[in-house]
Amino acid sequence: MNSTRLLFLLMVVMFIGGCEKKQTESTEPIKSPEPTDSIHQAVAEDNIAKIQLHVSSGTDIDARDEALQTQLHQAALDGQKDVVELLLARGADISAKDNEGSTALHRATEKHHTDVAELLLAKGADVNSKTTGKEETPLMWAAYYGYNDVAELLIVKGADINATDNEGNTALHRATEKHRTDVVGLLLAKGADVNVKTDGKEETPLIWAAYYGYHDIAELLIAKGADINVKDQLGQTPLVVAKEKGREEIVSLLRKHGAKE
Repeated sequence: MNSTRLLFLLMVVMFIGGCEKKQTESTEPIKSPEPTDSIHQAVAEDNIAKIQLHVSSGTDIDARDEALQTQLHQAALDGQKDVVELLLARGADISAKDNEGSTALHRATEKHHTDVAELLLAKGADVNSKTTGKEETPLMWAAYYGYNDVAELLIVKGADINATDNEGNTALHRATEKHRTDVVGLLLAKGADVNVKTDGKEETPLIWAAYYGYHDIAELLIAKGADINVKDQLGQTPLVVAKEKGREEIVSLLRKHGAKE
């Protein structure tokens, strides 16, 4: 065999070997990079790429922190609508509750993230879910913080306007307590019970308005049919309460409408 033919055969063998090596390499699975940060950190950073990496790596997206909050709770609390949408698309538990019994909808409401609340409701969040212990609904939180737009959204989506917490307080009580006049007006316009009483002390929103001296809210409540001579557990009327607290404007308003002690 001459040298030319030997060289040719050697080149053929090398070519075939190279092809086999490439074929072997091409059939080996390509491994996805492993996430270096926790999914909690990725959500805190609003880092969609890192979150997607966690999801593709099989990380539990409903993993909880020390407060039993899931990634969905955190994203809702921070107003990260894009993250909330991603987590829900990947199967996050929309009804998960933290150590206070709050859902992601509670947390979005708490921080006035109306767009996130709207998204959660559209995806099936329970509008009437109650916290543990205090038994507060998202509407009660919206009323307490004075978020008129969130309150209206929740009502439109079926919130029980007369739901009570563990003390018998309604959203109307909470709005009255914090002097949220706009929310009081909204709740009354949507049919809130103006004469509902708390458990135990049997106090109506008007009694609270008299106690705190909120003249504008007292006027709204009276205009909507509040019982001006209602009595609490101690037998005190709004007029008696207003006099004891030195709320002279309220006293005058109540007397003008025929209040009795």
